Amino acid sequence: MTYQRANERVGTRFVFKTTLSSLVYTFLFIYILIFISPVFGFGSFVVASDSMLPTLNKGDMIVLKRTSSIQVGDIITFTQPLLGTVTHRLVAVVEDDGQTYYVCCGDNNLNSSWQELVEELKACSAEEVFAIADDIVNPKDVIGVVKLKFNKIGYAINYLQNNKLIIFIFALLIIYIIKQDDKIVLEKYLYNYFT
Repeated sequence: MTYQRANERVGTRFVFKTTLSSLVYTFLFIYILIFISPVFGFGSFVVASDSMLPTLNKGDMIVLKRTSSIQVGDIITFTQPLLGTVTHRLVAVVEDDGQTYYVCCGDNNLNSSWQELVEELKACSAEEVFAIADDIVNPKDVIGVVKLKFNKIGYAINYLQNNKLIIFIFALLIIYIIKQDDKIVLEKYLYNYFT
């Protein structure tokens, strides 16, 4: 009976430890994604509105790659003086007075598909394009091109970004608990084995 109860306790500990380890590795992955990926030319943002439905939902986390190679149809994130950071689809590249501008629209703001809008804009002059567009973007204001999206984890990301130190300490504490538990289990096993 004692052997069976010991096995049940070790089994429960194993489940607890693996669950805890999975949580720690998940937090570590998110931490790396948020804080270390910018060093390698990537960035992450949380979608704050429904302007890109059905492609991007509010609360999705997007991963951007900083690049100068941007093409029509790419989803880009850029800064706007009045709106802050915006993520919309590039639908046209327009030259006006020797300056290049990106014309962007949110997928949810369109009456038709973005592909149809791209075709319509090809026949328009720069003035007509500017009148139709949601956003006229200077290429220097582009932060990056969306490369990945993670559904609905943006809310957790916002929490993690605002509580970095707490999360880091929590992860270290969990690792310490797991290591201490391993040490206790090993000591009990050795004690039972040799006595």
